[in-house]
Amino acid sequence: MTKLLSHFNNGQIDLWYASVDKHKRDIASYIQCLNDPEMEKAENLRSIKERNNYIISLAILKKLLGYYLAKDPSDIIFSYTKYHKPYLKNCELKFNLSHSGNILLLGFSLNQEIGVDVEQIEYFPEVDDVAKNFFSMNEYFSFCRLSPINKIEGFYNCWTRKEAFIKAIGSGLHYSLKEFEVTLIPGKEVQLVKIKNSEDEGRNWSLFSFELLPNYKAAAAVRLKECRMSVSKYTGHLVA
Repeated sequence: MTKLLSHFNNGQIDLWYASVDKHKRDIASYIQCLNDPEMEKAENLRSIKERNNYIISLAILKKLLGYYLAKDPSDIIFSYTKYHKPYLKNCELKFNLSHSGNILLLGFSLNQEIGVDVEQIEYFPEVDDVAKNFFSMNEYFSFCRLSPINKIEGFYNCWTRKEAFIKAIGSGLHYSLKEFEVTLIPGKEVQLVKIKNSEDEGRNWSLFSFELLPNYKAAAAVRLKECRMSVSKYTGHLVA
């Protein structure tokens, strides 16, 4: 275990965020972090914006993994689960990433799978229909009781927390969003209430929710009863 990995002991998780647009000037150097299959995937993306976002996001992930593992970012080789979640073989460092708007969010933990989600907050007229179709019954009742001014925040509270959990377990939307329950009321306790009707299993998880930047809601989930979270901005300069 590297010196940098040792700080994850005792339930530490690290979150990093970056403003993708601010890293476009470094795109040429970031390309050097990607291997041939990754660059082929980038070239197949439909727009320059999508291609740049993919390259920057993957390169920053590799740079942070290299930072923790004391490896060159270009030497980081991903494997993928059947649900297309990337991981490193024979490595105790777990990670996840999410991208929305101009913001990239990355999470890292030791031995325990982690999920993160960031969403740019935007009002859309179908918000009630989406909540009804994807929230659990109790979540939807809580959502409906919110005042109109709090509904959009309550929606994104619920959505990001649920996304973080299913990304942590690595099943994506193959795991029904209605099979577990989170809190969503603005200003109230952040909690994974139950999983498949088991409150005991819910207590085995830590769930974090926060406003990352104005108009961006974020969440992180990790299967640890107790843990500490740090949030840092990635600027391109990492010092061990």
